[in-house]
Amino acid sequence: MRNLITSLGAKVHSSIAAKGIPEMGGGVGVVCKDKPIGEGVRIVTVPVKLMFTSRVARNHPTFSQFCENLVPLQLIPLFLAHELRDPKSMWYPWVSKLPDSYDTLIEASNEEIELLAIHPRRYKKVIEERASVEKLYKQMIATISKVQLTNSSDIATERLEQLKRIGLDEYIKFYCSLLSRGFYYDVDRAANDIWTMIPFADYFNYTDGTGHIAQFNKNKQYFEVITTSTVTPDSQILLHYGTYSNFELLLWYGFVLKNNRNAEYKLSPHQDANGMVQASEDWAVDLIKRIEGSYDWLTSKVINVFIDQLPHLRIDSLLDRWSFLPPRGYYKEGGSRRPPRLSDDLKNSVQVLSKFTTSDHSPAFITKRCAQMVSAIAKAELQFWKAEPSSISTPVESFTSQTINFMVNEEYSLIKLVAETPVEVWEESFPC
Repeated sequence: MRNLITSLGAKVHSSIAAKGIPEMGGGVGVVCKDKPIGEGVRIVTVPVKLMFTSRVARNHPTFSQFCENLVPLQLIPLFLAHELRDPKSMWYPWVSKLPDSYDTLIEASNEEIELLAIHPRRYKKVIEERASVEKLYKQMIATISKVQLTNSSDIATERLEQLKRIGLDEYIKFYCSLLSRGFYYDVDRAANDIWTMIPFADYFNYTDGTGHIAQFNKNKQYFEVITTSTVTPDSQILLHYGTYSNFELLLWYGFVLKNNRNAEYKLSPHQDANGMVQASEDWAVDLIKRIEGSYDWLTSKVINVFIDQLPHLRIDSLLDRWSFLPPRGYYKEGGSRRPPRLSDDLKNSVQVLSKFTTSDHSPAFITKRCAQMVSAIAKAELQFWKAEPSSISTPVESFTSQTINFMVNEEYSLIKLVAETPVEVWEESFPC
């Protein structure tokens, strides 16, 4: 792949190579070879003509005849399928090497998905995501089935008939290829051209920490990867393309991180066990009543401000952002029983909440009430789980089932730790 793209104008630093990473179970990554690479070095540049985008698809002499009215999540997977059927295409050597599966929850079997049933919200999210993908597929097939070609070549007619017969499995393969290997490409938002896939650059793997820069250089009109620190020989060069929990990584990308810095448990107290949001905004008042017995410690202004005047500070949004992270050293120590850390969002939420309390209440009073609220919500959240993950037998032994079990056990252990942490300990943590 390196030779292919460099022959077409891309540049790849001589000290990097794509190779198998044993600890990734055979996956490929980009590593530094025998010489260190300094900070601020541009190690990959790929000209725009080698970026697989919606615009490229719409400008293709054949494919452009039947891709109208498709959104990028339909257009790009369908174009991948189109290029796979043309061995003479410049994209064929790359498309033909794309993995058949990415081990995402979207691709998981029904038996594997059932492992999530002990937590109804997680299970519901996966079912909804899979249904959404299937809907996109059906709409795509319905759209291209209505295309009527006139004065077109035999090749165009044949290719259209081939694409009409694409099955759901092939669409999901290329849909997951786009999610797992695609890059955000905000060049023409008006045309909804926000995705790109890039040969060789798609070998770079993810880090939950500080990664190297991957971006489109609008001035130079190429995609580039630039080091943000010195890269030592034999080390993998990683990119950070967002903050994801292990559930999100497994859902869309097909892997989990054993020491994910973004491991967290997000609470959504305004949802029932099935993940349904309450229709009435009065739930916020009811929630506080249920936890506190009353909400006199909050001024009436707090309800009005959160619900009416400042939507981004609504109580439901405030509570929805409450999340907990493992204690520092939690994984390294093999399950420390120290209390989990409050996320920055939760700390900020509590600081905002304290500003809207009645002035006659002391910071100590506010701190105690907030700690009680956290403890009560966490215990209520624990009730959403139908069983402890350790009590569930695994009907199928596969990579996906193993990663699901890891993720489920991680989340359950964390919320259980939160629920079992004494209120007194939480009081010491609140920034009031």
